[in-house]
Amino acid sequence: MANRKETIYWDTCIFIAWFQCEIYRPNGEFAGVLECVEKVNKNQILLVTSATMAKKEIHATKMDNSAKQKFESLFKRRNAQFLEPNPKIYRLTDEIVNYYDKQSELDGYGSVSKADAEHLATAIIYNVDAFYTYDEGVKSNDRGLLNLNGDVAGHQLRICKPQFKQFRLLFPE
Repeated sequence: MANRKETIYWDTCIFIAWFQCEIYRPNGEFAGVLECVEKVNKNQILLVTSATMAKKEIHATKMDNSAKQKFESLFKRRNAQFLEPNPKIYRLTDEIVNYYDKQSELDGYGSVSKADAEHLATAIIYNVDAFYTYDEGVKSNDRGLLNLNGDVAGHQLRICKPQFKQFRLLFPE
């Protein structure tokens, strides 16, 4: 069996952080984004995202055209791929939204948006190794995608912030 590259899924907020050079992010998070881009450039990992959601969300931002072109040019690489939606993803998207709508009634935390659910469903269906996001939830009662790490509506998915692997060596706790 051929060696499979680690597959990392980026939520749209990670692309935006990269385009806007959000170097202020704590704990090496932005360095983690840069490390991930470097690994893509060295063909060490496979970077993926939802074709429909990421394009829609990126092009809806007020970023200049050069950032949007940077986004498009990244996906001309063989190891950066837009994952196309399919009926399984649409079914799982609805399942995730319905699940968290019901959970919201029970625990008082917010549900998951249709857009976030499609990102999550895409990552689950394509069996990624990690889903990178900064989504902690804006308000104290928001569910936030990071809070779903390990279990998304009964489906296993590792959700985390991008972390610079060398950060702990440079700045031990």
